[in-house]
Amino acid sequence: VHKLFINIDYFWMPGIELCWDITEGLPFDDRSIQGIFTEHCLEHITFPDCRDIIEEFRRVLRPQGTVRIVVPDAKLYLDLYQKANAGDAVQFPYRDIAASEETPLMVVNEVFRSYGHEYAYDSKTLGLMLEHAGFRDIRTEAFGQGRDPHLLIDSEYRAIESLYLEATV
Repeated sequence: VHKLFINIDYFWMPGIELCWDITEGLPFDDRSIQGIFTEHCLEHITFPDCRDIIEEFRRVLRPQGTVRIVVPDAKLYLDLYQKANAGDAVQFPYRDIAASEETPLMVVNEVFRSYGHEYAYDSKTLGLMLEHAGFRDIRTEAFGQGRDPHLLIDSEYRAIESLYLEATV
């Protein structure tokens, strides 16, 4: 929840101004929003719905507007899985698999399939979705870094596992 934003969520909680199912479109006029920030949201909807939502982001953003998308980084987890299977010592975010009976594949499955996740994203997949929707200057950013300082409200505790992608209209 951020004071300078129109805070939207599917479920109401303190600070949410609008309870809304974004898979039904966005309740804003064309070209009426300067920036969009979404963090650990899009992985909870289906791939086709995400494609539609990204098109909605494009519709409501003003010229020169920026979208900042933060999702779990599928590449990170798949790279760690591959290294673990090669016998390398790895540390998965939030996990100490050496001290448990979890296998690397169990961790990957939990990240990709638990918590209501519907789809796993990497920068190439999200980049193509943004490109097909008409966005330009698509680039991967880092925690707390990006082109619009107003959109740099990333949750620090998610930095270790997140992919940050930005694009402009």
